Amino acid sequence: MAIFGNDREYLTQLFTDVAHQIRHWDMEPITPLEDGLPWDAPYVDHLLADLRNLNECQGVYLLTGWEFSRGCRIEVEW
Repeated sequence: MAIFGNDREYLTQLFTDVAHQIRHWDMEPITPLEDGLPWDAPYVDHLLADLRNLNECQGVYLLTGWEFSRGCRIEVEW
């Protein structure tokens, strides 16, 4: 998953809801909001943390509209 925009409250709820669904499927989600960085860290730092986390994943769950996110497109190619 990638961060769409910068509305922290909306994104936190969205990723929380999706993570809950993924746990229901007996999988352990990793979200961009759990990369260990502060919200206002530079974009490139978040992206690099996300890519490192992707190396530990067996799959990627893409949210509707992912193709409009530069970071998400990079993650899909990764």
